[in-house]
Amino acid sequence: MSDLTLATGYMTLATVVQMDRVTKQNAALVEEAAAAAESMQNQAAQLAHVVSSFKTGGPVSQGGSAHVSARALRALRALRA
Repeated sequence: MSDLTLATGYMTLATVVQMDRVTKQNAALVEEAAAAAESMQNQAAQLAHVVSSFKTGGPVSQGGSAHVSARALRALRALRA
């Protein structure tokens, strides 16, 4: 085999190995993103449940604040723990 053929073979092998490594890294990133998306979905569902506990005594004041029920506050504190 000529030196050029041998060098080309090594370069091709190195390129394939690098492509395999990058493909595996990308697959790991996709798995992490999927896990993060699932976690966010679960958190959104919990938040929706907590928000459904909020009670207002009427229209929101001009300051933008609303009365929060004690039950909703307990639920929020439980989520933080």
